Amino acid sequence: MMAACVCDDDRSRKMARGALVFGFVAYSLAYAMTAPAGAEDDAIATAPHRTAAIVLDGGLDEWNGVPAVALDSSSYLLSDPRHYEGNRDLGGAVQFVWDTTYLYAAGRFADDRLQAGAAWTSDRVNLVFDFRNDNHPLSYEGRAPDASNWQADDSWVYAHIVGDGPPPHPVMRLAADYHGPIEGAALVSRVVQGGWTFELRVPWSGLPEARPFVGAVLGLQIFVSDGDAEGGLTEIMWSDRWSWSPDAGLAWELWKMGKLVLTGVPAGG
Repeated sequence: MMAACVCDDDRSRKMARGALVFGFVAYSLAYAMTAPAGAEDDAIATAPHRTAAIVLDGGLDEWNGVPAVALDSSSYLLSDPRHYEGNRDLGGAVQFVWDTTYLYAAGRFADDRLQAGAAWTSDRVNLVFDFRNDNHPLSYEGRAPDASNWQADDSWVYAHIVGDGPPPHPVMRLAADYHGPIEGAALVSRVVQGGWTFELRVPWSGLPEARPFVGAVLGLQIFVSDGDAEGGLTEIMWSDRWSWSPDAGLAWELWKMGKLVLTGVPAGG
């Protein structure tokens, strides 16, 4: 009787180990299938959880200690390199936090000339989301799609940097079925020595398909546009390089994404 019990216990332990290994392999395969194609090491940004609202004023005191994503001369240059003169021309970092109502972003950038306004050749912050983090080359048959053919959970959120103008300023969203301002979203920017800062907030309610919770993983691409009047538009990108040409402009290769992880780590407040 004792021997039978030992055998049963051994069998149970082996079955438990087998289930654990199977679960790990299944998770790894699922993760690999959703990872950006061609990326050996995913670019990952984290957004700590915030318990008090961010005051949008262009100051960054509330962002002390929040992890930052660098966009500078070491990032991917999308446009004509003859128009980019290094970090003094354009270089900085972007940070994220979140709460149950808003996703917030902020940053400071060196810029030798602020080109403010709403034109496409003005300075701009661009956040491209794949909210289900499921894009793959097969999603779009390996071709950069027009916006009208984007999946429902893909959105481009952008805001023009306007310097010290009266705040707040609109934040826009482009998706397959919408192009316009996001209700309840706002941006504030400020001219500082050698460049500019920005803070923006976007309500989750204005981001269809977004489901904020601790541990959520969103596909994310970040690029910053610098509209120096004499040199055209310079753009630098975070996690991968999307194709670009002087004639066709940017190819929206939405499967080349990093990730934004919403964490439960407190971010002040």
